[in-house]
Amino acid sequence: MELSSQMLVFAKVAEMQSISAASRASGQTPSALSKQIRHLEDHVGHRLLHRTKTGVTLTAEGRAFYE
Repeated sequence: MELSSQMLVFAKVAEMQSISAASRASGQTPSALSKQIRHLEDHVGHRLLHRTKTGVTLTAEGRAFYE
C-alpha cells in the first residue's frame, strides 16, 4: 500500500475516531485499516493512535501529523 493511501486511511480514522466506522465507510475490513496504520506508524517512527475497545484517539504525534 502506498504512503499516500495510508495517510488517507489515517485521516479517515482520525476524523471518525473509530477504525470500525472508517472501515465501513471505506469498504475495507478493520484489520486491513489497522495494518495500513501500523505501516504508517512504522514509516513515521511514532505511534499515531491510542487504540481502545471503544475507539481511537490521536497521540500528540498523531495530532501533529494529522494537522
